[in-house]
Amino acid sequence: MELFNYYYSLINKHTGEVILSNSTNIHHLKPYVSDALFEYLETESIIGRLNASRLADDDIVCVIKKTVESKAS
Repeated sequence: MELFNYYYSLINKHTGEVILSNSTNIHHLKPYVSDALFEYLETESIIGRLNASRLADDDIVCVIKKTVESKAS
């Protein structure tokens, strides 16, 4: 069985300002990203299919890092 955690960072596309850095709480993203992107991120992270990536929204770049640990069953 795998245990996984996600780390989310948000960067303003135009200024390069880091808005959020290495947050493990996906709900911290909600005020900054579109509803559609938030729903996608939330759904994919719950089932563990969200891999490390960079996703762009209107003015925000969302950087996602996934860490995985193995747990003996």
